[in-house]
Amino acid sequence: MRSLTRRTGEDDEQESSFVSMTDLTVSFLFIVMLLMAFFATRYADETPDPLEEYLQRAAEARLRVLEALRQGITAEFPNLVVQISSQGDALQLQGEGLFETNESSLKERPREIVRTIATTLHDVLPCYTTGSLSTWQAACNEHFAIIDAVQIEGHTDTQGQEMGNLMLSTARANVTFQAMIEHERGLTEHLNIRQFPVLSVAGYGWMRPVASNDTEEGRSRNRRIDLRVIMYTPAGRDDVEQVTERLRGGMDRA
Repeated sequence: MRSLTRRTGEDDEQESSFVSMTDLTVSFLFIVMLLMAFFATRYADETPDPLEEYLQRAAEARLRVLEALRQGITAEFPNLVVQISSQGDALQLQGEGLFETNESSLKERPREIVRTIATTLHDVLPCYTTGSLSTWQAACNEHFAIIDAVQIEGHTDTQGQEMGNLMLSTARANVTFQAMIEHERGLTEHLNIRQFPVLSVAGYGWMRPVASNDTEEGRSRNRRIDLRVIMYTPAGRDDVEQVTERLRGGMDRA
């Protein structure tokens, strides 16, 4: 009887030890899995997505382009009101600096301003476009950002007839475009990745204000010409590689 009791006690002790070892093993494996998940997440966070990184760099490149344009214009016309939009995607020139009220014709001084805009743009675009004039270099565009369009936009305030304002803004944008390409004919040779000229025109009338139309100051800000720089947005990683190769070799030199 005493032997049976001893045997039962030994079995219980062995079973208890086995359970403890099992619990310890499970706990150890659980800790290992947590550590693996932690390091995997950390590694994933530290490895940037190529597409997201490209888009961020393209936005930074657009700001550099706009700042170069602003500096080129204000160097010649320091009193002209030239601002970069709050979204960082357009250069804004107040209409009073270019056009008389309700007019779409350019007088001599405003025409000189537009010529300066054209020359500055013509100097900046080759590093961010394709075509025969493309001169990409890492020094000016190390992340291979490419411009899809530079849109010349006409804007008005809300005074007057809506349709009249829309037509006036379109006419002003067209006149600005015409004066630019007359001065720098090569502007239409700067191409995007689809091999279309990057320069385009649009008139928005009162529809895209940057200030309140309830005050004269706000209306003055809304009467303007914008140069909106639209960057190319790749659909995926393969497109990023395609852009890189296109700028490196150039479409016409491939």
